[in-house]
Amino acid sequence: MWMQLTPHGAAEIKIMWGGDSGNWPLPPYTIPAETFRRQVACVRKALDEMSGVYAEKNRVRTEEKLRQLAAEGHRMRHALLDFPEREKIEEVLQQEFSSKDAILNILVGEATCFPIGLCFNGDEKDCCYEDLIEKFWVTKMAVSYQLNSRPRWAYSEPFERSDFCVISAVNRDVLAQAASNFDDIQYGEFEAILEHPVGRAHNTDRLDELVRKAQDSNTLLHFFCHCDDTKLHLSEGETLDPIDLSIKLDDLAGRNYNPQNSTFNLLFLNACETGLTHLDAGFLRLATKDGICGIVTTEARVPTDFAARFGHDFLSRVIQKGQSLGTAFSALYHEHWPYSLLYSCYAEREFSIKQMDAVQ
Repeated sequence: MWMQLTPHGAAEIKIMWGGDSGNWPLPPYTIPAETFRRQVACVRKALDEMSGVYAEKNRVRTEEKLRQLAAEGHRMRHALLDFPEREKIEEVLQQEFSSKDAILNILVGEATCFPIGLCFNGDEKDCCYEDLIEKFWVTKMAVSYQLNSRPRWAYSEPFERSDFCVISAVNRDVLAQAASNFDDIQYGEFEAILEHPVGRAHNTDRLDELVRKAQDSNTLLHFFCHCDDTKLHLSEGETLDPIDLSIKLDDLAGRNYNPQNSTFNLLFLNACETGLTHLDAGFLRLATKDGICGIVTTEARVPTDFAARFGHDFLSRVIQKGQSLGTAFSALYHEHWPYSLLYSCYAEREFSIKQMDAVQ
């Protein structure tokens, strides 16, 4: 099952639904863009408030904020399906939602990158805490966000890529803060992942050096730092905005870029609110660049210690275990519930890196 969101004039969003056999007998429809964006903002605010109680480690407070998120997710679902023939799509969604293997591919553009996976089925008041996880789209279905402006070669076989480079751009202070939440073994594992197999950068000069080293290779470029006002904060007071990062991605792709025989580069921006767009200056635009196959971002503020644990587990699954992005995220959404909802993956879910030997 797939859905596509595209701008329709200045005031509307056009939505189309389809299945494996093509378009369903359901005409495209439009919804008011401003109304939907306001509701998306309410969802992100509720997500941000839930993130704010993480440090309390209080089940009651977490559940309270989770139910608020579910309520806003239910309203977003209603706004998304607000059209005259709603019953038709509701019937199809009910059938798909009851399937254990339901897949929802969401095709979006830079102007329509919304956390659709946070749509919520049903009434949050009627669900016990344990059942809430089964009502969010992203945890019930295999939700895959794809940017519809990506060239088709990016999604053609093979999805598995070997000989991958990993570059980690890390803020020293953030890493030191995260270290206090790991035991010695876990922290050692995290440190090893950050160093393997290309290296770690704390400033832009070192990052440029590693980018040159990885040029024309399949690369996972990972950032673990603070972010505000669409600026990634490295060590020594240095920052990268989307333009700066775009230039580095061009260097990474190399001068002899060929879309028929290209590298697959994946971005993992493990910092606060990297999935939010600001006019056309957001990081999500970078996922449409040549040689970029996808981007993993955050939808709200992320507590540093949680970001470290989620980042460690994501990199371990994708790099060391060779899991596809879809498999890794399906597992992580449940393992780190409910704070895993802070993360979104805009990439082909079947994409994977050939399994590497465990880092020693």
